[in-house]
Amino acid sequence: MAEGIVYLVYGADRFLVRQETEKIIQKHNIDRSDTEYYDLEETLVDSAVENAMTIPFLSEKKAVILTNANFLSIQSTEKSLKQNQKILVRYLLNPNPTTIMIVQVFSERIDMNKQIVKIIHDKYEIVDCRQEEEKDVFVRIKDEFGKNGFSIAPDALQLFVGRVGSDSEMLKNELDKLMSYAFGQTEITIDMVKEVVYKNPEDHIYQLVNAIIASDRMLMLKVYKELLDSNIDPMWILGAIVSKFQEILYTKELIRSGNKFDEIMKYFSASKGRTYYILKNANTISDEKLQYFLNGLQDLDLKIKTGKIDKEIGLELFIQRLYE
Repeated sequence: MAEGIVYLVYGADRFLVRQETEKIIQKHNIDRSDTEYYDLEETLVDSAVENAMTIPFLSEKKAVILTNANFLSIQSTEKSLKQNQKILVRYLLNPNPTTIMIVQVFSERIDMNKQIVKIIHDKYEIVDCRQEEEKDVFVRIKDEFGKNGFSIAPDALQLFVGRVGSDSEMLKNELDKLMSYAFGQTEITIDMVKEVVYKNPEDHIYQLVNAIIASDRMLMLKVYKELLDSNIDPMWILGAIVSKFQEILYTKELIRSGNKFDEIMKYFSASKGRTYYILKNANTISDEKLQYFLNGLQDLDLKIKTGKIDKEIGLELFIQRLYE
């Protein structure tokens, strides 16, 4: 196995994938100026491979990151650019030893039948960044507080996890916010958590998606305003909405393939209650309307990223105009 030349890093938690990517870059002592990112939802893989094939100018090694390589996911919907995967296959069979290539797939499951995944599995390294078990979240939070000189009361810890959930990026943001608030003290109390930590926004995202499907504009705007008032970034909200609609899209395909309730529950690693609502939404919304929403969200994402519209105003206008 040619360790340290190519990595495939995958998992649905983007924070964990980015964190593992940083560890790999640091492990190889690659400077930030020698690291290039290629978003494969917006850029052809040809450019990334061409860069990877060239030797670094003033350094021993460089890193080329292929982010959003979600065509390697088992849940791929082919919504991203049509990539010439043969170019990447040829590179993987004869890589540049001065380039560290990191392929990021933001999904719980990669397709082990795809040639690219097989090659990386056989010759290089695959890094699984799937979420740790929920019971470990409590330990992780206590350890983080401990490293920063804080202890946390048991009731405060329980409330913190209940409000934030297990999303790593959200956990880090809320931990930093709480420790800043508690500066000069040694114990995190339940009153501090109540004052500072916002209730898990995932609950609001489900409510927002349900309101969109039910054509309830007033509720849509109400929930959106509540998220903004709690300092949740509009781009996080946009990404979360897209994720939920993609979940509905996958559910429709699972239903068409003959999968039953228990199989769908296992596929999403969801509770019975959540699976019930996933199926309810999938059976309620038409394929045409679902595609209309996804196309609109993709267009909005592009406009925000290219500076054509402000992210906060853009998402609010999108919600207001959904059923005009």
